[in-house]
Amino acid sequence: MDDIIARGRRQDWDDLRHALLDNPVLFDKVVKICRQYIADPYAQRYHFWFNYAARHRVVEAAA
Repeated sequence: MDDIIARGRRQDWDDLRHALLDNPVLFDKVVKICRQYIADPYAQRYHFWFNYAARHRVVEAAA
């Protein structure tokens, strides 16, 4: 997943998004991977996926 976030193209990201929606357990893994890059303001892909996974993880937990 780290490689997909860092170097993936649009199709790779679509596939990752579908995998996350199919298996909500993966949201925690994405948050864990991205958390180590949050201090880097240039790691925008990690910021995006951290926020996406964190937001959807909360929604999934509430459902």
